[in-house]
Amino acid sequence: MEKHWFHRAEVRARLLLPGKSRNQYLGIWYNNIPNQTMVWVANREAPLTNNTGVLTLTEAGTLNLLNETDGLIWSTNASRTVQNPTVQLLDSGNLVVKDADDDKPENFLWQNFDHPTDTYLPGMKMGWDLIRGKELYMSSWRSNDDPAPGEFRTHMDLSGYPQIFTEGGRGVRYRYGQWNGVQFSGIAYTVTDAENIRVALEMNREQVMYSEYVVQLSVVTRLTLYPDGNGVRWTWNEGNRA
Repeated sequence: MEKHWFHRAEVRARLLLPGKSRNQYLGIWYNNIPNQTMVWVANREAPLTNNTGVLTLTEAGTLNLLNETDGLIWSTNASRTVQNPTVQLLDSGNLVVKDADDDKPENFLWQNFDHPTDTYLPGMKMGWDLIRGKELYMSSWRSNDDPAPGEFRTHMDLSGYPQIFTEGGRGVRYRYGQWNGVQFSGIAYTVTDAENIRVALEMNREQVMYSEYVVQLSVVTRLTLYPDGNGVRWTWNEGNRA
């Protein structure tokens, strides 16, 4: 088995201590932003209690996070294997397990974009895989120091025409409105967002999925669902470093 930590121009993946927590988590954060901003956490429900965790890739293409006694803390799962598995952290923030000779996204064995936490990144999807009955949604952290699933989640509701809700606590916290063919009607995009982001909703017999893409790859933007249920869009301005 191989040990792995990852580093790309835009993002990094390694063990992190969020906030004031003494626990360790395998996380991904921006590499070019001064303040450590975590965008994804692997073992959010099973923290490491010290800094001796090891990430391994098996010959079958499974990522395993082990503690100091080689106990399994977190792992990926895939329905198939490949002959030459490798793991790669893409500049988009997508951590993928794939065949070393195959870069086609549809052939990835596993990708963290299929397992969002509290942050939505361009290229991710939100909605329903109708074939597998699987939902992709955002879930808030329990607190600023604890990335375990919290009280709120942002997800797509299919009980009528597709719309996105943030729910938790006593019910619906925010409605993003119904899809009007261009965007969800309840979202007021800023001029900057409108210039930088393109959105789409794919609806067919296999899936109902919302997705966002940036016009320029240099644009760094994210949507984060905070522990209090508020969703905030952040866009990094390299010129202002803010």
